[in-house]
Amino acid sequence: MDGREAKPGYKARFAAASDPAGLELLIEVSDPVHHPEPEGITPVKVPYWAGDSVEFAIDCVGKGLPNDLTEFIASGCGDRLMKTRAAAVGGDLPDRYTATRGEPLRYARWKLERREGVTVYKIHIDASELYPFTFRMDQPLPLRFSLQVNNNDGAGRTGYLAWADGIFGPKDPVKYGTLYACGSGRTVAGMEVLRRSFLKAKVETFSDGVKVRSLLQSVNGEIPDGGSGVGTTAVAVTPGLRYRVEFEARGRGVLEMFAAGKGVPRTRLQKGNMPLSGDWRRFEGEVIIPPGGQDMQLNLFTWKQPESEFEVRRFKIIEAK
Repeated sequence: MDGREAKPGYKARFAAASDPAGLELLIEVSDPVHHPEPEGITPVKVPYWAGDSVEFAIDCVGKGLPNDLTEFIASGCGDRLMKTRAAAVGGDLPDRYTATRGEPLRYARWKLERREGVTVYKIHIDASELYPFTFRMDQPLPLRFSLQVNNNDGAGRTGYLAWADGIFGPKDPVKYGTLYACGSGRTVAGMEVLRRSFLKAKVETFSDGVKVRSLLQSVNGEIPDGGSGVGTTAVAVTPGLRYRVEFEARGRGVLEMFAAGKGVPRTRLQKGNMPLSGDWRRFEGEVIIPPGGQDMQLNLFTWKQPESEFEVRRFKIIEAK
């Protein structure tokens, strides 16, 4: 986590998990001086951010609109976990929902532990308290999230640590970070799906790879728009998960890698050029499946390169952890 005027040695780390039951957070703060009470506020009725505390927020809809954010604070005193802002729910107020700001969350569990200069926050918030955000196992969509750890050594808040932004200062969910669902790490497809000729190409298949030769030709000395490559058959995917594509290739030309499919818009996977040579080189890319995504096809090809040819082996599509 990044620091904002945080003292040397002051650091924090966290783990987060979301499922249909709610949101789990484990936050560990290395802080030799634990001072949770805000200065100049007597008596302390609510856990203000001026004392040692943690604040965290979610964008319940994921579109970056202020009306869709819900923000929480957990007191370093260990006495209160509450909402400081709540997303607009219209007239659709759910059961098991704490609507009043400043009131302790009724449908949550949390515990604060302090030992040997380390403060640990263990927090569970029931799914109903996160409304209108919902988590579905069949569509584990990314969660837009931000976390801030406030530090007070006895003279007010002297600094803080943050993962992402949008809590300190103007409340801005556009600055939140993104937490992605963890996949299993399994390989969902291999060389067996990489068999389809893509655009103007001749594809030869072997037990351990494919060979592609461009059939694109110049017309009156001009190279027309067109590509030559190989593609996969449709591979079933899960919305919200990340998929990593990896393979080895060699040949002549510069490769491009795109994915598209039912509910998956055309997406370029590689971050830069993929130049080929006579030696085998390893390449990889990643795609995040949006809401409604059902399947995708992966295409490897050269563009406007009539003399290109290449081989591919050890092709895999992996559900990223």
